[in-house]
Amino acid sequence: MDFTLPGIRGHRRAQGAAEYLVLMAIVLVIALILLVLLMGIPAGHGDVSDTQSKAYWGGVAWPFSIGDNVQVNGTFMFSLANRGTERLVLRKVQIGNITADFGPGWVFKPSGLKNIAISGLAWCNETSYDSYEYNVTFIYDTENIDNRTQIGDKPIVGRCSFP
Repeated sequence: MDFTLPGIRGHRRAQGAAEYLVLMAIVLVIALILLVLLMGIPAGHGDVSDTQSKAYWGGVAWPFSIGDNVQVNGTFMFSLANRGTERLVLRKVQIGNITADFGPGWVFKPSGLKNIAISGLAWCNETSYDSYEYNVTFIYDTENIDNRTQIGDKPIVGRCSFP
């Protein structure tokens, strides 16, 4: 039994096509919302997630890599490893706007690891400053070249620890 009115042929097909397009648009919007929620959109173009920071400093950064790191009060503590195959002498470390000068330098053998603490940074507090994000630069010597610079492509980020 056909319920279409005479002279209005195809009206139901056109209505079905329009409903299909509306339904597809809704599905697309939901898919985009889920994608944004799953992948996340940083608040600003300069923001780096903790996961991205750890991936960079733990596996990509060279010759120095940063392992475990934490900030307590105004002191940033981290483990620093020489991922290279030659002996390095660390002269300076710049974390944010603080530079630590190691005088004659700390010697890192290939695959060597040392723990470093740098004080003088902004103090962590539980209400307004509970995480950190610092640009990192190392000044070091190799056996053949003095004053080499390693500037991190990504900042080091993390959550403050409260005693």
